[in-house]
Amino acid sequence: MSDDRNSFSESNDQGSGNSPSAPRRPLSLGENHIADLERLISSNENLIEAMEAARIISMGYGAGPSDPRSVSQEIRRLRKKNEEHRSLVRMEKAIDHRNEAQADLSRQWLPHGNGLPTRRI
Repeated sequence: MSDDRNSFSESNDQGSGNSPSAPRRPLSLGENHIADLERLISSNENLIEAMEAARIISMGYGAGPSDPRSVSQEIRRLRKKNEEHRSLVRMEKAIDHRNEAQADLSRQWLPHGNGLPTRRI
């Protein structure tokens, strides 16, 4: 029997004639999470503006006719979600700031650094 474990990678490397793509710079999870939260906040704010400007007049939840109060309820829900997302963004940025400060401090410990604190700290 033949060993087919490497056949996929060998056929891709040799058959296409293309060199493998350059490695991508990995983004930190915190940066991605913050960017996603900021996009959610922006999207929610756009929905709230559309609802308040009466471009969206009902939410249409369920199979029956829409309740006129559904828009105001959805606006309240989206505002609460935005508050939660903003607090998460603040928390992520604070964690990033703390991690940077700890990295700066650890660089100053002997024998790696000179033992003196930086002006930034």
